[in-house]
Amino acid sequence: MSITATELKQNLSKYLLLSMTEDIYITRNGKVVSKLTNPFHDAGGSERGTAEYAMKALLDTCVVVDFLQKCEPFAQDALSLFRAAALQEFSGYITAKSATDIFYLSHRATHSNEQSRILLLRLLDLVGMLDSLGTDVRLALLAECADFEDAVMIETAKRSGMDCIVTRNTKHYAGASIPVYEPAEFLRLLASESENNDE
Repeated sequence: MSITATELKQNLSKYLLLSMTEDIYITRNGKVVSKLTNPFHDAGGSERGTAEYAMKALLDTCVVVDFLQKCEPFAQDALSLFRAAALQEFSGYITAKSATDIFYLSHRATHSNEQSRILLLRLLDLVGMLDSLGTDVRLALLAECADFEDAVMIETAKRSGMDCIVTRNTKHYAGASIPVYEPAEFLRLLASESENNDE
């Protein structure tokens, strides 16, 4: 992919995400001046999802949108979270429902079906996707969680064997039967686990 330096400045998060799976050539006055690439890409061509990671985390839509749209003051934690996913420090997932929300919000920002599709495809190179089932919906209806959509997410996470949910809306998940972390808190947990594994 080839983009101008101006495009890179205006959409840095987008192109950082895209560079996880393909080289991006930056041009100035029609000439390539730089290349954005993933330094941790396995030259052997191994695919994401082939290894087991210590933690499996379901990422709430708000965290993904913070990353993709550089929403301040949350963008830095979201960027660090996705960097950790790219480095395979944990295995991240979104729900299929989140995917449709992310596409919609991306389309609102880009006004382009093609760009929104590419962005979502690149995102899915970094994270897995979980389906919510009818049983998740039924259990959510019986749950004590005040927010129905979040209750469905909790049930999907539990059934799918997730270790936790990462969101900046932790109050919405009060009383969840699965650990719920804000991005900064989850990053500290990952760092702590990494230190323990190094000992």
